[in-house]
Amino acid sequence: QALANAARHDARFALLFLDLDDFKQVNDAYGHAFGDRVLRLVADRLVSAVRRVDTVSRHGGDEFLVLLAELTEPGDAQTVAEKLIEALGAPAELDGHVVSLTASVGIAIFPDDGDDFDTLAGRADAAMYETKRRRAGGIAFHGKAPVAVPGLAAQPGAATHRPARKGAGAAADPERRLVDLREANEHLVLAVLSARDLQTAAEQARQRHAAFLAAVADELRNPMAPI
Repeated sequence: QALANAARHDARFALLFLDLDDFKQVNDAYGHAFGDRVLRLVADRLVSAVRRVDTVSRHGGDEFLVLLAELTEPGDAQTVAEKLIEALGAPAELDGHVVSLTASVGIAIFPDDGDDFDTLAGRADAAMYETKRRRAGGIAFHGKAPVAVPGLAAQPGAATHRPARKGAGAAADPERRLVDLREANEHLVLAVLSARDLQTAAEQARQRHAAFLAAVADELRNPMAPI
């Protein structure tokens, strides 16, 4: 419909290919049920950050497509992409965990970058991978160098947080310092918990490996036993 409407009115629209950065870590650390809740949170935030005439869809896994209809200027697509990344970066508490996501976004413009869905999606996808290769939390138009998102930390990971506000006013505000300290401590605790989870998983894997080797050794002692 967007293709037909844009062609009829000699108009532009943008297709954004958005991929969450290091989302696999969420599933590995907290399970797929928790990961599904995070994906629903992502979907809600993406929908809330665009207009009613725009379309948000889940392309698969942790990839989303955003169709920006009735685009006035190509630069407007970058503004919306920055808004989407900022929305995903706002910390949210789920099941006692603080989640703050980063995403990489590739942008293709109709008709400049293609006049059919497959071409536009493929070029937006390629632009997304280019910005993911260079930095996390960035934006790239097809055929152009990626750009960082102003005001946001361009760092990988699905459990990042925004840096403390800078400036003399923030430094002189004791309440602001207390909030920053509380946030930093919260993320430090989460990092410690994640490390403990990894240590527990490693110990369980070592125990399973030792049990397996013991079983194999026991079978090898009896030449008549099937292995």
